[in-house]
Amino acid sequence: MKQILISFLAALLVGSCATTSPKTQMTFMDIKAFDTDLSASMSASTDPITVAVTGGITVNNMPERLGNWLSVVDIELNPKTKSLAWAQLFEGLLEISEWLKEKLLYGQAGKYNATVFHDPETGKIHKVVFSRKDK
Repeated sequence: MKQILISFLAALLVGSCATTSPKTQMTFMDIKAFDTDLSASMSASTDPITVAVTGGITVNNMPERLGNWLSVVDIELNPKTKSLAWAQLFEGLLEISEWLKEKLLYGQAGKYNATVFHDPETGKIHKVVFSRKDK
């Protein structure tokens, strides 16, 4: 019963918040509208969803909003790296993962994986691609 209620509330929230059609491409902006657009795209099972990242965001200064999304998905780095900073960052993000899964907004993110494209020398993130797990 609780799961049905949560699913209903999630559908209601996404339906009332989504003012645009699901997007396959968007640019990260640290505003609530980004959350709404990404959640709506995930609720519509859009695949893949590419998020361009601008403004010099790196693995060591990732905005909380983007970190929240990445904390509830399985992450692959491209190119692959053995950076200690990445390990520490994602270890911290995983600690809050369970709490975030409870949040309605991020509910659909559990159906996705993410590939983070970055420069291994500077840590600068270029884009994030969310892909459906069930493909």
